[in-house]
Amino acid sequence: MAETAGKARTLADLLKERGFLPEHQLVQLFTQVLEDLELNHSQAQLHLDIKPEKIVRTVRGTYKLADYGMSRLGTAKYMSPERAERKKPDGRSDIYSLGVVMYQTATGRLPFGGELNYQLLDAHINQTPPMPRSIKPEISGELQRIILTALAKDPRARHQSAKVFREALEELRLTLVSKTVGQTPVTAEKKKKDKPTRAEKPIDIPAEEESVLPETRTLAGVMSGRRPAAEGEKPRTPGWVQPHRSDKGPPRPQPRPQRLDAKVRKVARARRVPRLVWIAPVGVVVLVGALLLLLPRGPKVPDLVGLPSGQAEERVKAAGLVFAVDGEKDDTLAKGMVAAQNLASGTRARKGTTVAVFISTGVVGVPELAGMTLPQAREQAVSSGFVVGTVDTIYSDRAQSGLVFQVSPAAGEKVAARTELALTVVAGRATCPECGRRRERGGRFCISCGYKYEF
Repeated sequence: MAETAGKARTLADLLKERGFLPEHQLVQLFTQVLEDLELNHSQAQLHLDIKPEKIVRTVRGTYKLADYGMSRLGTAKYMSPERAERKKPDGRSDIYSLGVVMYQTATGRLPFGGELNYQLLDAHINQTPPMPRSIKPEISGELQRIILTALAKDPRARHQSAKVFREALEELRLTLVSKTVGQTPVTAEKKKKDKPTRAEKPIDIPAEEESVLPETRTLAGVMSGRRPAAEGEKPRTPGWVQPHRSDKGPPRPQPRPQRLDAKVRKVARARRVPRLVWIAPVGVVVLVGALLLLLPRGPKVPDLVGLPSGQAEERVKAAGLVFAVDGEKDDTLAKGMVAAQNLASGTRARKGTTVAVFISTGVVGVPELAGMTLPQAREQAVSSGFVVGTVDTIYSDRAQSGLVFQVSPAAGEKVAARTELALTVVAGRATCPECGRRRERGGRFCISCGYKYEF
């Protein structure tokens, strides 16, 4: 992200330079911000004024939030609905504000317009933001889903914590990485930078120092190059090998240059590469080239998930492909939206290839929440596309206290997404274990024997 950010010190600076960020850069930046937000929320520290100016770039090139708790008023453009209604905020208020910033970073514009603060506050409370993909069609359906979840009017329908928000982004990041691994071409310029040839100099050498380059020394001594003659020493005779000196007798005569030349020619002939050694690689290159010509080189399949079926059909036909509806699929997306497609977006396909889609029914099955703790049930309900509504209690001698006893609508029943679920949680024993008297509603002690109930 350091290279992406350039000299920008805040996200506001970055958006002023770029307008918006591509999806993979956005996911990386907001994952870092949410890690910081998660840490501060775990220490009961709310921010309450999240906006691009408060997201700053550290010396390491990562992004984090600054000025926690410095402003209790907040900024109208990024304020959560509950704060606009003067209700007590919690961590989910920060989630909403960060969702507004993410919407702006993805699309280049705010979800709500208005010149006056009261207009903006009313929009946060009552208006629905435009679909991000209606502004930037290249935004993936999953990123749109993550942003809109953060912007839910009801805090119970949002990501319930910075951790849940971050994990959703990390899953999206893994999906983006899996689509791009192995597809980035290595240019000749990059190869040149990675591995310089003999003619290149990875370090600039001043001209006056080039005279010392031929001599390369290691701890073992001179390894290559010609050593200049020392003062008083006779230079070596070109073409001859210096005589071998020994204390055991006169120096041995050395072979003449002509004999050396003959030996060199003989070795060179022996080292000539057989034809098969270079013919085989050439054949492989030709075969690979032929296979590449046979691979589909047609248009890329567009990303259709989250688009209305009519708009999806237009994008498919514009790419020279054939659009077909293969059926319906239960999904949290609104009815009539594309919920899935048979060909992954970004893949190449021949012109005329059929791209089949499944249209969302707008309904989903109620998840099984019985036996979970209340926080677990809330998280599961939200991730499944529902909102937790009323929470009632019941006494039971068989079910464990503190766990969900039942859910309404019942588990497995198909209902519209964002439907409120009513939960019933076990609040303790129904009868006194000492005398067997039935427990009174809200009673902490048995009215007959005085037994103290645990819950």
